[in-house]
Amino acid sequence: MRSQAAEIVRRRRFAPSSTSAYELTERGRALEPVLAAIRQWGAELPVDEANPDLGADALFFALKSTFDAELADGLDAVVQLDVGHDRFRVEVGQGRLGIARGEVADPDAVITVDAPALQSLAFTDRRLLDAEQAGEVTLSGNREAAERFLNCFPMSVRS
Repeated sequence: MRSQAAEIVRRRRFAPSSTSAYELTERGRALEPVLAAIRQWGAELPVDEANPDLGADALFFALKSTFDAELADGLDAVVQLDVGHDRFRVEVGQGRLGIARGEVADPDAVITVDAPALQSLAFTDRRLLDAEQAGEVTLSGNREAAERFLNCFPMSVRS
């Protein structure tokens, strides 16, 4: 893969399932401001109503590029997001959002959800409790940390 040769991404294996995924290297993360600018530009385009859902990787990029440090003020949490067969470590603290593939040893909260439901929770005014009652989300751990995390994204991008 050319992007691996350019040291933009690397392949990583996850135990115990021995699944693998690609993740950005430090050099690849340096491209995030460029990708964020492209995301901002693309946000002005109309949504394809026939296929409005994002995949997990696109969704996490959208979360990173729309994160609002002011909305996260005072939040210091580690959340594990289980999205389909993928697990993500999400850290919010000091006005920053970090997302990486992998499990969390002792998370504040674990949210089990599919990508479309996570998208609706982060980018609309849909409430976590409503998604739980609909059977689309399972939450364990600190509810306040999970809700605060899901509200770290500005309503201006919510549709």
